[in-house]
Amino acid sequence: MSYTRTFEEWVRFRKAFTSNHAAAYDNVVDNKLTGTRTGSRVPGWRKLVESGQNATSNYTSDRKGSLKHSYGFAYLHAVIPGTPMVLDETFIGFVFPVTDISHLSGTDFLKVENAALTKAYQRIRSETSHMNGLSFLGELRETVRALKHPYSSMAKLVENHLYSLKVKRRGFPKGSLDKNPKWHKVLADTWLETKFGMMPLISDTKAIAESLARHADPKPKRSKITASSSSTLRTVTPTQAIVPNSLIVYRLTTDRVTEYSVQWTVGMAVTQEVDSSSVGSLGKILGLTPENFIPAAWEVMPWSWLIDYFSNVGNIIEAGCTNTTGVTWSCRTTRLRSTSKAITSPDEVSTQARCTAFGWTYQYLLGDSCGANSLYLTTIDRANTPLSIPVFQLSYPDSLGKIGNIAAVVLQGAGKSIDAMDKSIFESIRNRRR
Repeated sequence: MSYTRTFEEWVRFRKAFTSNHAAAYDNVVDNKLTGTRTGSRVPGWRKLVESGQNATSNYTSDRKGSLKHSYGFAYLHAVIPGTPMVLDETFIGFVFPVTDISHLSGTDFLKVENAALTKAYQRIRSETSHMNGLSFLGELRETVRALKHPYSSMAKLVENHLYSLKVKRRGFPKGSLDKNPKWHKVLADTWLETKFGMMPLISDTKAIAESLARHADPKPKRSKITASSSSTLRTVTPTQAIVPNSLIVYRLTTDRVTEYSVQWTVGMAVTQEVDSSSVGSLGKILGLTPENFIPAAWEVMPWSWLIDYFSNVGNIIEAGCTNTTGVTWSCRTTRLRSTSKAITSPDEVSTQARCTAFGWTYQYLLGDSCGANSLYLTTIDRANTPLSIPVFQLSYPDSLGKIGNIAAVVLQGAGKSIDAMDKSIFESIRNRRR
């Protein structure tokens, strides 16, 4: 059973102007803001929710309204020196009311869609696997090497320094093993070993411990998971205008904000995890499953992390390999919330210049506003739709950690180039001496 409801809200705007105490105009405009809401009722929705079934229905809503409005006041006094001519202008009301509103659009909307989908797939995977054990096994060789020689560059630097001090103490000042330590290389090696070695090792160790605890104490899976993402766009437009039939100049600032959010609600089959005696259950929790092979191969591939910094290839691969057999239903909800504020204030400098241009001598301008008002627009769209794969999108590193990783790799490369250049210079000098 479908339904459609409409909403109406009236907003009154008034602007009145007098010149030398004579009314020039007094206008009142009633603006109607409308909205609609369309959907369908779901009989017995409470029982459906209790049993973990889908109780949502397609729903759309589009509604406008007024958030706040206030009258403004401005008074101008000007004269012509040596004459009895005086100019008194008074304005009351809204000089520039906002009567319509629309949503801003931008490229961030695609990023929000992809982020919400990526979170949804991650939470679906977490219902069966607590980690990707295949990735851990693929990186095990590097992990063992790092544990056997932790922070080798820093350790070598300290060892050389201690040896240098020892040699100098014995009276041989030129006996240092490394007169000019490559600080850039030491810092880069230490940073990368921490970010790509020790920190992932600590995280994986924690995940393994949590997986074993989850295996020993199985719990029912959740019947519903949610994943959302949002982004905000804002534009501020300053302009200058004139009060109609007046010498008063005012500044107008239009502040528009749009918040875009996407939420996925996914229904999962309510089942009890296999008992703790099952080896297969432990393998699933540890992520030792065929669907994790391709994501694990991508993670251990050289430079895949750098590609993921500038695109969402890794998220697309993970989403495409996610086992969704436990998904019973999914619902996507988008919400756009926009506000548009018009803020005005008299411009004393421009008003003085306008008075001079028309032969008047400016005296003073009273008042701090020519009116302010704001409207809102909310659009909601909810639909039962299957989960889709994130769309390919280019991006840029958006955190200091990612920027630091790239800088460390660049420093490592620069260090090798500097070492090669130093070796070449040394060889040329030695050949000349011969």
